[in-house]
Amino acid sequence: MQTTVIYEIVGYVASALIVLSLTMRSLVRLRVINLVGAAVFTVYGLLIDAPPVWVVNGAIVVIDVWEVRRMFASGPERLDVLEVNTRSGYLRRLLERHANDIKRFMPGFDGVAGGHRGWFVLRDDAVAAIVMARRTGGDAWLVDLDYALPAYRDHTSGRFVYDRAEIWRDLGATSVLSDPGSDEHRRYLRRMGFEP
Repeated sequence: MQTTVIYEIVGYVASALIVLSLTMRSLVRLRVINLVGAAVFTVYGLLIDAPPVWVVNGAIVVIDVWEVRRMFASGPERLDVLEVNTRSGYLRRLLERHANDIKRFMPGFDGVAGGHRGWFVLRDDAVAAIVMARRTGGDAWLVDLDYALPAYRDHTSGRFVYDRAEIWRDLGATSVLSDPGSDEHRRYLRRMGFEP
């Protein structure tokens, strides 16, 4: 194989990694994949003797290493669940602001209704997700809304809510049901351990 073809393959791999990094919802994954892509681009720039390519991508490698190191140095992300009054102005503001996006995932959600209990999932003290549920009879609870704000759509919040049995045990729930919502939401529910 000619060396120019090999160089082109290295360049395409680097480009693919950079594009892939931009599709990541997790900031850590974005930084790590971007770091690898920039490192491959740096090698590519050196191979084709293009200082503008290797200098810029070398700088990106340094920035990504710095940011990833900073993320891990701050310790693990803190997650918490905070019950919120369903009459809360802040809750209602979030629901209004994200109404169109909520409809995309859970078209059956019509807003706060009587009997709803609400929770914010906090990630490092920022609201990452909103969960709204109500008792449907007996000890069963129906989750009418499980909505992660766009910046936090990596399933961490959902796992935190559904893996913590004490949240549901404190309500006296023996079973937790969910509105299946959109196809994308159904796939999410399966990943969370729900069964059809």
